[in-house]
Amino acid sequence: MNNFNNGECQTIINQLKAHIKHKVGDKHEAGMLDAFAQRYFSASAVEDLKQRSIADLYGILLSHWKFIYQRAPGEAKICIFNPDKEKDGWESAHTIIQISHDDIPFIVDSARMVINRFGYQLHFIIHFGGFKVKRDAHHRIIEVAPADNNEKNIFSEAPIYIEIDRIVDEKAMLELKTNIESVLGDVRLTVADWHKMVARVEATLSDLENHPPALDQAELAESRDFLRWLINNNFTFLGSRDYKLIGNGTNRALQIIPGSGLGVLRDETFSATAKTYSELPPQARKMALSKNILIIAKTNTTSTVHRQVYTDYIGVKLFNEQGELKGERRFIGLYTSSAYHSSPRQIPFLRHKVDKVIEDLGFPPDSHDGKEAVHILETLPRDDLFQATHEELLELTLAIIQLKERKRIRLMVRRDAYYRYFSCLVYVPRDIFTTELAHQMEDILMVAFQGIESNFTTYFSDSVLARIHFLIRVNPKTPVDGNVSDIEQKLIAVARSWTDELKDALIESYGEAEGLRYFNKYNKAFSCKLY
Repeated sequence: MNNFNNGECQTIINQLKAHIKHKVGDKHEAGMLDAFAQRYFSASAVEDLKQRSIADLYGILLSHWKFIYQRAPGEAKICIFNPDKEKDGWESAHTIIQISHDDIPFIVDSARMVINRFGYQLHFIIHFGGFKVKRDAHHRIIEVAPADNNEKNIFSEAPIYIEIDRIVDEKAMLELKTNIESVLGDVRLTVADWHKMVARVEATLSDLENHPPALDQAELAESRDFLRWLINNNFTFLGSRDYKLIGNGTNRALQIIPGSGLGVLRDETFSATAKTYSELPPQARKMALSKNILIIAKTNTTSTVHRQVYTDYIGVKLFNEQGELKGERRFIGLYTSSAYHSSPRQIPFLRHKVDKVIEDLGFPPDSHDGKEAVHILETLPRDDLFQATHEELLELTLAIIQLKERKRIRLMVRRDAYYRYFSCLVYVPRDIFTTELAHQMEDILMVAFQGIESNFTTYFSDSVLARIHFLIRVNPKTPVDGNVSDIEQKLIAVARSWTDELKDALIESYGEAEGLRYFNKYNKAFSCKLY
């Protein structure tokens, strides 16, 4: 099937190349356009190419070629417009975004994130990295080089073409362009400082190995293993910054070390220069002042690079040789997919948490509950595993085991140490789960916890229960006093159907045995229009 589609695609590209030869008189330019066309459209779906005439494909290609033709190294060019037949020689029902950029990681994902955030639908996209070109002293393309050409004077670029919902408001176009420019600026900072951030982790590791503070040896060993694990393709570093401890007693605070920012934390303009420990919620303050080397948490900032999620925060507390706190080295970023999909029992820091929970539960390893405990901990949302305390994980695992595969709705809530969000696990009989029900439950949780924004993910296994994980973002300064039992009753109520009411009414009137017999006999006898 793929070979057939590739053949059809190449046929269309060959027709386009013939069109180029006919339209472009200069042989050198026609040759460059010919090579550009091959790279530009070869990864496109044949259905997308068939929807456009050869003339329009030529218009798309020529327009983008003119856009990328002159570009200085490191320059990011973005153009958003509605092509006009008379002015541009081609037209589209959609608004066009053209990007000309150095070939670096994350630019496609990051640009797409902005489009999604604005709510525009993406209709067609062309992107490919490793487009090799040679430019003259005025930064104009003079040669399209083979993909495997790695000579010094050859630039590797990444043209991107996107069609989105049509925008007619010029201010809306400008706002979208400004946001894409800003995000691609963050991408460049992240990529430029990537090696420096990894080197900073390595320097931290070296200090812990060669000048270990007077702390628990097991804690030191596990912290070093975790930092090694991070730089082994398990964490995408977006920013880093150093802080020093100032003040004393209740006035102790962490103060930014000027000029220490890397990546998206380079700019210190809008960051508080210092934050006292007394401002932190009790659990976060206890965590920050403990002798544990690592702080693992979520920030309250959404990533602008790669994935639109809240960034992860790794704090490495710095101690002198006497074991006294002197500062913190902070990293923000995103765990990679390998970190989320590998077993927690293979991840430093998590493996001891998981083993301690299993040990404290005390179930025989070969028993049903023992195996169930392992499965629960292996499949819990990874962020909960990283950020929950041992006590919270123990309580959560036991509560899930006690569900015993019963078809009921259950709510379990964990508040993060910094009071930034509530992590809510809702177990629902999978045969009643719908996306609409998940959204209704999300609305209830948002009201109950005075949320400012939320998202959810679902997990299905061979269990009779589906799991919905809600993250309810809140204002840390707003007191929240949600009663979990009361909220759970509201979730149960919103999930009840007409047939649930019928079953309860029959059982109440005829007793459980007769009521269930009548229910099984008649529950499908009523038209769904009645309920």
